[in-house]
Amino acid sequence: MLDRGESLDYSIEIPTNLPASVLDGRSGIIPHPSGPFWYHSHRHGTSAAQVSGGMSGLLSIGASKVNLVAIKPEQTTALQDRTDVRSLMLRDIKIRSATEPEAANGQSAAIWLKDADDTLCGPAAGATVPQGAEGYCRDSGDKERLWLFTVNGQRFPTIRIPSGRNGLWRLANLSADVTYMISLRDANGKAVPFDVLSIDGVVPGAPKDPSSPSGDSPAATRINENLMLMPRGASKSSSRTITECRSSAA
Repeated sequence: MLDRGESLDYSIEIPTNLPASVLDGRSGIIPHPSGPFWYHSHRHGTSAAQVSGGMSGLLSIGASKVNLVAIKPEQTTALQDRTDVRSLMLRDIKIRSATEPEAANGQSAAIWLKDADDTLCGPAAGATVPQGAEGYCRDSGDKERLWLFTVNGQRFPTIRIPSGRNGLWRLANLSADVTYMISLRDANGKAVPFDVLSIDGVVPGAPKDPSSPSGDSPAATRINENLMLMPRGASKSSSRTITECRSSAA
């Protein structure tokens, strides 16, 4: 635990091998999963507010494209070469500001509402973000109370996949209490299928038959529309939802 203005260097040894029980195995030793993981503040009673305030981040274990393999092993290198990796952190924060988010210029005054409850955006828990609200929603009774939803600190960014390239996205829901539904859309709003390559560093699928036409990664799980990313649960536990997804440009 550090007080304001203090700093400390941490050195954490990542084990090469783990007991199989960490992944529900009954016995034996397994190699440490490769993929994106996260770290966050963990002071009981305050961690949810601190995570909402930004005290969390991603770390990568192993090669960034290790879970991206081709059905034919000799084609793996070419597949990885045409794939661009992005790490995307989904965060939320509740603030008070008289400035419209669309008009914010980086100098607009805002107050962090660290003790705001989960009903800030609606009259009841579970209220959804209105369609068309680009990365935020308002308190129905107090228009200066906002709930921002960001990707790497940006509100509603556009991420493009160049023609002929693949995008490998390492998505992490770093929220303490927000669930996200992830989908890819083309310029006309039509859903674009994508593949899930790993969840919390664990490959969720089984190898496909080489004659299978649905994608070129043997362990991919195809998502046709929406992928749900549950919240981090920082106020109660250390559960994760960090997912690697792959999509190709149309």
